[in-house]
Amino acid sequence: AGVGHDSWSTTYNPANRFNPTTAVADPAGFNIYEWMLGYDRPLVAGATTRALSAGTYHSLGVISGLPKAWGSGRAGETGITVNPQTNYLTPQEVALTDELVSVSAGGYQSLGLNKGGRVWSFGAHEAGQRGDGSAVTDTNGNVVPVRLSGLHRIVSISSGGRHNMALSAEGVVWAWGANDNGQLGQGGATQTGFCGGAYG
Repeated sequence: AGVGHDSWSTTYNPANRFNPTTAVADPAGFNIYEWMLGYDRPLVAGATTRALSAGTYHSLGVISGLPKAWGSGRAGETGITVNPQTNYLTPQEVALTDELVSVSAGGYQSLGLNKGGRVWSFGAHEAGQRGDGSAVTDTNGNVVPVRLSGLHRIVSISSGGRHNMALSAEGVVWAWGANDNGQLGQGGATQTGFCGGAYG
């Protein structure tokens, strides 16, 4: 009550807690966003795939709650640590135990989103598309997925040819990676990578 048309901000604010019995504000009470994260959309009978994404030369899926990858691994974009930089003709396990709710396969890099709204990144990094702030010198990619420390409460991810984007619960867009065609939406175009930027 009292939020007008902006129920979004109140709902997705983890500090907004209330007592479910009295429906009044209570710092030790219930938060609707945390409650929603505890549930998954039911699967169609017989289906095991929760998410699927086709990249340029590789594909990602979330099967039975765990991330899988197949196709080219030349830059570590599959996140498979066994025999990296080879082609995988069948789905293999990605090297993380986090349960993902969404995946996005790009050019030679990949993104994964876990249930808590945190982003995993792996693959090529020559344009800063890994997004972890490391030096943009890695042409072989990062086989081991890394969880990006600067992104929280993300609800949507998308991986492009050489850049990535993420949308937060507050409606803020994060973009990083190549920007030679202005694909980061920052109002300019440069050849160098841009690791971590936001606009909303």
